[in-house]
Amino acid sequence: MDWLFLSLCVMLLLYVADIESIVGMALSDLQKLVENMKRAQGITDRAARDAGKHSAIMDKFEQRLALNHENMSKIEEYDKLMAQMDQIGNGGPALEITFPSSASDASPPKLSITSAHPLFDVKTGKQL
Repeated sequence: MDWLFLSLCVMLLLYVADIESIVGMALSDLQKLVENMKRAQGITDRAARDAGKHSAIMDKFEQRLALNHENMSKIEEYDKLMAQMDQIGNGGPALEITFPSSASDASPPKLSITSAHPLFDVKTGKQL
């Protein structure tokens, strides 16, 4: 008798709860999840195809940043030189400091041009 009463209660609960609607809701949720997974897979595939293009764009961007950094450091150096010019008051630091000479300090050799030089006419002594 207890089994009969228990089975009657279960059938009554199933009738009231309407199991089919619960199963239907679970199937619709599952279908939404599958659609979302397909959409996510499409987005991932498109990102994988475009990765090369985006990588090239980022490389160009990094090159541009490096160039801008180089230009900014040159401007900072120029500002330092301008500040030195303002501090000294005579037009700036000595040229030897700013632009060091690559030549030796020895004076250049003196050339003596005489009448025996090839630029002079030997007979008249005049310059050619």
